[in-house]
Amino acid sequence: MMNILFVIGSLVYGGAETQVMALAKALVLKGHNVTIYSTTDRVPRIRELEGSGVVVVVGSKRYECDIKMIRRLRQYIDNNDIDIVQGFLFEGDFYSRLATVGKRIPLINSERNWNYILPFIQKIGHILTRPRAVAGPLAHGA
Repeated sequence: MMNILFVIGSLVYGGAETQVMALAKALVLKGHNVTIYSTTDRVPRIRELEGSGVVVVVGSKRYECDIKMIRRLRQYIDNNDIDIVQGFLFEGDFYSRLATVGKRIPLINSERNWNYILPFIQKIGHILTRPRAVAGPLAHGA
């Protein structure tokens, strides 16, 4: 059994969000503990997870790079003995990368959008944090 943390910007009606929810439910059925951590309070689909065993944590990010959100996410990882973190889309990738700096747990990032242009500040954030995902424990066969 693993403690798995999925980090995503919201649980709105999109393809990535649908896949995250389906994957989380399937992993719970396999006996794992799964938390979906939304960095914003945009979670209109939260009721779809009721009774599934998936834990949902609703964040309250206030800025593009909210240091308090990073601290809360790091604290959640520490307090819940998380075994692996997976970020989804830019928001989840960015925050999962920063929250796991210095932690010896595997980090996976999943970007499934391909046809959009990141604003300049997001592009810089992505470039600066990308090595965390690439150089993480999984990249070295751990």
